[in-house]
Amino acid sequence: MIRLVVFFLCLITQLTYAQRSGKLIKSIKVKSPVQASVDRLGNFYVLQANGITKKISPEGILLKQHKGQHVPELFEPWNPLRIFSYYRSGQRLEFWNYELKTTGTEPLDPSIAIEPILVCPTPENHVWVIDQADRSVKKINQQTHQVEIEFRLSSEAGVPLAMREYQNLLIIRDDKNQIEIYTSVGNRIKFIRGTHIKNVNVAGEDIYYLDGDTIHFYHLFTEEKNQLKLSSEALFAIVTDERLLVVRKNKADIFSFSF
Repeated sequence: MIRLVVFFLCLITQLTYAQRSGKLIKSIKVKSPVQASVDRLGNFYVLQANGITKKISPEGILLKQHKGQHVPELFEPWNPLRIFSYYRSGQRLEFWNYELKTTGTEPLDPSIAIEPILVCPTPENHVWVIDQADRSVKKINQQTHQVEIEFRLSSEAGVPLAMREYQNLLIIRDDKNQIEIYTSVGNRIKFIRGTHIKNVNVAGEDIYYLDGDTIHFYHLFTEEKNQLKLSSEALFAIVTDERLLVVRKNKADIFSFSF
């Protein structure tokens, strides 16, 4: 199993993309990518605007491809047993196996939120739901449909675009190029403002996000920071301890990666 990377934050010099990355392993053609992610085994996923999801190995081999009618607002392959997808259209949750075949669908309980805008899974297979109507964030027990935790987004928050629970923290990216980090009971502990934030992900005890042509790393507990500058701007960037995936408009490049 590939262990996601933790950057050695004692490095004080910002290294360039060429210095950190090795050879280009593979370039994969993509068309209008809208999301990118990685699972625990280091397989990459690129979602396209035409509804196609591509599963790509660390060696750049196209393993599977799924064609859906719609693109989910949130796609989460971190659970080793199933992939979680949330579709705002129809307010439904969809579950896939790692062959990219649908194994189940659940409607979102309409009593939970007036205007649900984003839903993400928890490690115990419950869900977080953001209600745009009152800016509430609720943790819902999927078995009992009971609200276990509820709080409000900060007054600075924009419209949520991405959300993930990680190490008992809730990470939310919004349309104002901001990232907010909340504790599991709703206390905001970190606020990050960028310029062109495209994606946010996690690596060990760090979160990282792509802002323009630079990947920024932020340690969740020590608050230490590091950066990795790419050769040019990209839409998405995903890092593991062996690979760097850089996604642009028409292609996804996989590079070897070392520290």
